[in-house]
Amino acid sequence: MALSKEQKEWLKEIPGYYYSDKSKAKKIPAELLTEEFCVAAVHQTTWLMEFLPDEKKTEAVCLAAVRRYGSALKHIPDEKKTEALCLTAVQQTSYAFEYVPEALKTEEICLEALRSQGDVGYRYC
Repeated sequence: MALSKEQKEWLKEIPGYYYSDKSKAKKIPAELLTEEFCVAAVHQTTWLMEFLPDEKKTEAVCLAAVRRYGSALKHIPDEKKTEALCLTAVQQTSYAFEYVPEALKTEEICLEALRSQGDVGYRYC
């Protein structure tokens, strides 16, 4: 399903990563927050995860966010985090390891954190 004209207009209004005024994101009408829109929006700017309601943080939305910026894991509820999602986040940046729940800190995830940036992984593994 393609994005509506209104959704496309909102995407244009959402500021980029380095933009300091994020208030516009809080005003996106709830009916526009389809999974497709949310994936497109977090692909454009992952800080939007901070403002999305938890029920809109689907597997696809979360994966799009951590693929772009691993530390977006911070804004995903622990109950929605999976080993695969956490591994993807840590592969993007070892700094995401800080947001991996203890129960998901597997050997593979720890090794990836060490591999991608040893000093970060060393502190947490």
